[in-house]
Formats: sequence, C-alpha cells, structure tokens
Amino acid sequence: MAQDGTRTLGPAQLCRGCGLFQSRLEYDPDHVVIAFWLGDAYVRGFGVPQDHEQAVYWFRKAAEQGCARAQYNLGAMYGNGQGVAKDEAEAVRWCHKAAEQGHAVAQLNLGLMYGFGDGVPKDEAEAVRWYRKAAEQGDARAQHRLGVAYANDEGVLQDDAQAVYWYRKAAEQGYVTAQAFLGAAYDLGKGVTQDYAQAAAWYRKAAEQGDTLAQWGLGLVEGQA
Repeated sequence: MAQDGTRTLGPAQLCRGCGLFQSRLEYDPDHVVIAFWLGDAYVRGFGVPQDHEQAVYWFRKAAEQGCARAQYNLGAMYGNGQGVAKDEAEAVRWCHKAAEQGHAVAQLNLGLMYGFGDGVPKDEAEAVRWYRKAAEQGDARAQHRLGVAYANDEGVLQDDAQAVYWYRKAAEQGYVTAQAFLGAAYDLGKGVTQDYAQAAAWYRKAAEQGDTLAQWGLGLVEGQA
C-alpha cells in the first residue's frame, strides 16, 4: 500500500484491469485510485496504447482530489513536456502539492528545483529543507544530496561530520555515488578519522557497481590499506 492509499499493481494486473477501470469510471468518474491507475496505464502502455495526453487527463483527475502520487506524476509531465506543453511553474506547483503530503520523491525533486533554480528562484536553504524531509523518510538520493549540501556549505553551515553521516545513510542502502563519496571521506579524513581500509571497502562497493571515480580511488588506496 502506497502512502497515498493506492495499491501497487503489476503490469499483468494493469492489463487485465484497465477495461474494468474504464467501466467503473462510467459509474464513478471521480474514483481517485482508478483515475490514478488509468493515468499510469496510459503512461506505460499497459492494457491501452501509450498516450501521454490521456495520462495527463487521468492524473489530473486524481491529482485534483489530493492523490500525492498523481500530483507528483502530473508535475513530472509538465516538467518534461509529456502530453502537455512544458511548464516549469506548473511542474513546481504540482510537485509542491505532493511534497507537502509527504511524498518523498516529490520532496527530493522539489529540493532539486530549489537547489538549481528550475521553475523557482534558486534557494539553497529551501532545497536543504526539502532534502531533509525526504532523507528522513529514507530516500537514499535525498540523503546523499543532504550530505553534499553539508560538505559544500550549500544552504546549511558546512559540517563534514554531518556530510559523512548522510553519505553513510545512503551508502548503506546501496546508493553508488554515496558509497564513492564515503570512500573519499575516509580516504581524505574529512568528517571522519582517515582510514584507508574503510576507504577501500566503500570505494570497492561503488567500483563494483561501475563507478569510475571509485575505481580510480580504489586503485590509489589499495596499496595503503
């Protein structure tokens, strides 16, 4: 069960259920869960021909009733210009609605919008506020971004120990970039006691996932570990 109350369905269920969804909507056109899944079906082409305009139509029906996942998806479609004219302001508006309901991916993306000034004036402190909300829900990408903010004095006072704390949270979930950054922290002794063995261990985890910088770092520290 997702946080907005929608059930996660697999592709086969969507294909079998799409006709049922359409039939149900003839009697209950405002059913938020069905509208969301019809939008999802049209985006993916599951059970219906892929049609981004129809996806926008159904996501909007669900989004206007407060479905956070639909709000996020509708914002993404505005941001990418899929099925609707690209509109960064609308992308931010819908992403913000989802983020305010606790949708972690929307919180992360809203943070990125503020961090890079996409559709809103650049505001690193506001970016950090949203990264933190998503990070505290366990989103690995947000945890990494929060670590980067602490390391680089972006919207928050520089604190290498806090950077390491958040890198570790993300790295322990397998997030490759955070693993490489944590390896570098141990390698350089930034925010943590220098430890080449730990540096090698974290570089290796990232290197095994194909991170080229981690592969390079691993080569440098292996002889010292």
